[in-house]
Amino acid sequence: MNDSRGYRDGLGGSLLVRAIWWRTVALIFIIAASGAGQSAEAQVLNEYEAKAAFLFNFVKFVEWPSQAFEDANSPLIIGVVGDDNASSVIEQVINGRTANGRRLVVRRFSSFKTLSHCHIVFLRSFERDRAWQTLTAAGSGVLTVGETEGFARSGGIINFTIIDGKLRLEINQSSAEKAGLRISAKLLSLARVIRN
Repeated sequence: MNDSRGYRDGLGGSLLVRAIWWRTVALIFIIAASGAGQSAEAQVLNEYEAKAAFLFNFVKFVEWPSQAFEDANSPLIIGVVGDDNASSVIEQVINGRTANGRRLVVRRFSSFKTLSHCHIVFLRSFERDRAWQTLTAAGSGVLTVGETEGFARSGGIINFTIIDGKLRLEINQSSAEKAGLRISAKLLSLARVIRN
């Protein structure tokens, strides 16, 4: 069932959350405004720069169970399922950066069959027919992120959607709880929250 809060603009959140949100929105606006003169491939790459920025910021607003990491110095691993040029953009934007005191490592997987231990799994749209297998392969304690209609309703945790030309988020709070993840109320306030 949908949360009656729907999409919010984050005005009730902290200054830090609003700054991160508006910086990301500004990046998306710049990408959209400059898209007219670009090739289709360049527009896709810019879309994935924006999605990479979101993936990076998710790390700051999600709490994993302590057993998800070997120790305090273990990296946080982001797996991208569906290997192509857009996946390499995500790798370039995020790989080697640090968030919440952990180094971020991006690993690219050609399909769910090659998926190994990750803390975040981002399922690309052309892998949507294998969403259930990917969710199963990801296992517990993993933040699953998708970009196709119905991903969050089907058990994924966060889904990118486009509404009126704007990138929005859907979050399945029930799936997050089942995975043992705590999502900050600040991030939830920026999304359409789903429970099932």
